[in-house]
Amino acid sequence: ARLFRQDLYDQKGNNKRIRLAFLHSVAADKVPPTLRAWHQFHPFDVDAELDQLVEWIADCLGLHDIQPPTVRWPAPEGGYEPDLANRQLAEWPAIVNLLAGTSRERILLFKAESGLGKSALFREAVKYAKQLQVPVAEVNFKGGLTIADLLGSIDLGLSPILPNFSREGASKTPLLRKDLRALRQPALVVFDHYEDVAGNKMVVDWLSGQLLAEVETSLGLAVIVGGQAVPDRTAAAWRSLSYPLSLGPITKVEPWEPWVDRHYPTFREKGADLPTVVMFARGIPAIVAAACEAIAGS
Repeated sequence: ARLFRQDLYDQKGNNKRIRLAFLHSVAADKVPPTLRAWHQFHPFDVDAELDQLVEWIADCLGLHDIQPPTVRWPAPEGGYEPDLANRQLAEWPAIVNLLAGTSRERILLFKAESGLGKSALFREAVKYAKQLQVPVAEVNFKGGLTIADLLGSIDLGLSPILPNFSREGASKTPLLRKDLRALRQPALVVFDHYEDVAGNKMVVDWLSGQLLAEVETSLGLAVIVGGQAVPDRTAAAWRSLSYPLSLGPITKVEPWEPWVDRHYPTFREKGADLPTVVMFARGIPAIVAAACEAIAGS
């Protein structure tokens, strides 16, 4: 390694078959001075950089007519407002970045206890993806699913862009992975209520070892998984491509005010005190919503 490093320094960038590729953002002044003369690629910064890297590799190998692996992600929908009380600081931006293709972590893991609004967040994510014209498959693990059920749910949402997988009855995982790798457009798969299959080793292993592992090689695949439990990323091959988030109660009153006004416009007319409701509900969205509905309908 020492000799190779010294050789890189000595050549001062004059080698037709060696380039530097940065897989993470690195400030220019953090690159060792002796390496700054080398031609560099930043494939995760912009699509053009990835295309250029692939073109250079293909040229070195004497390959022709190689299709760039670039996936054209949609621009964020600036005017879209999710119908959520308050998930604007971390959770919703993570979803927006995921669907814009600006995040290296294309697996979002949302852990939340019951009643904290995870499913509402997922509904908004699906609605937003469809507005961006991103195909979506929704898989609800509630009650438990077999792998056949799981594959069927993916086919239900994504069959138009998974031709080989769908044509063969949506039952063969290798064909699913082959079609996912061929995608040149984004696709979203949302898994909810993971806790209901967390004890099913066959399903857990399939999700981790087949689908989540595929995110690395299927550049158009984005995945959201949520539940009271989420897949274990500790030693997973896809760990660096995942971003874990936890949902908590919304205990501040201010975020609830516009949400209550939208959903229960008669709430204030009843003389109810929103701070008292939020305090009584301990900020748990399901309880806040049920209380506001009861008061508004009384």
